[in-house]
Amino acid sequence: PGHRRLITDHKARIAELKKHHEIRLREILSILGDDPRTAFQVASRMTWDIDCDSWEDFPMAQKWFATGEAIAHLRYLQQNGFIARRDEENITTFTLISVSA
Repeated sequence: PGHRRLITDHKARIAELKKHHEIRLREILSILGDDPRTAFQVASRMTWDIDCDSWEDFPMAQKWFATGEAIAHLRYLQQNGFIARRDEENITTFTLISVSA
């Protein structure tokens, strides 16, 4: 790995990463709700394992890393038809795609 502990059971680590990805996807879908949000806004509402009381207390570098992770998940959700991306006036937002019954 690029950081943290040595991986001795790669199959367990792969399963752990898949579960983390699924949890993140569900979290992001719930964050989007009915309101369009930027990746930064999504990241600010996600749960993070960092020793800060609030998003405002995050170091700037951590906000960049968090936003990068949010972007990766948002792109996945967009490519798989769960959310829509809108680029308007140099601002990119994401919204849920509503499914009519």
